[in-house]
Amino acid sequence: PVCGVSTRTTGGRIYGGQAARLGDFPWQVLLLGQTTAAGALLQDSWILTAAHAVYAQKEAPSSLDIRLGTLKRLSAHYTPAWAEAIFIHEGYTHGAGFDNDIALIKLKNRVAMNSNVLPICLPGKEAASFMRTDDLGTASGWGLTQRGFLARNLMFVDVPIVDHQKCTTAYRTRSWPFQGGG
Repeated sequence: PVCGVSTRTTGGRIYGGQAARLGDFPWQVLLLGQTTAAGALLQDSWILTAAHAVYAQKEAPSSLDIRLGTLKRLSAHYTPAWAEAIFIHEGYTHGAGFDNDIALIKLKNRVAMNSNVLPICLPGKEAASFMRTDDLGTASGWGLTQRGFLARNLMFVDVPIVDHQKCTTAYRTRSWPFQGGG
């Protein structure tokens, strides 16, 4: 396939998230640097992530440890990649909230695709008309668990799409193109 499609089946809303299985999110990227973060493989040489996750490495992109095709944060089994450059949105201000908190990572080499490493399928322009408030979206990553520790395994949770105005009011930001919560 040209891009990845999740192999998991939707089980409705999931409180607190659950562990992903290999192949569920083949576009998922683990980023280890000053922070632990996640990203999405867009093509064979581009990753989309949050600006705050890579801000400390923007001048030294090679210091970023990039891992693809893995479920476990501490696993020795993954496909490595190396950053050539990091592009942070020009409107992002570090430490000032979530406005424009988006970045692209250009990889030094193309990533070899396999069943566990595939770019995410991006929706076309018409997709916005299909997304409705309370539809479910999926968030995945190695973020904090309910106990306050970084997840050892890749986790995911289904969250309802939130009305843009409601989210803007709650987070005092205008730059998020899509918003979810639960």
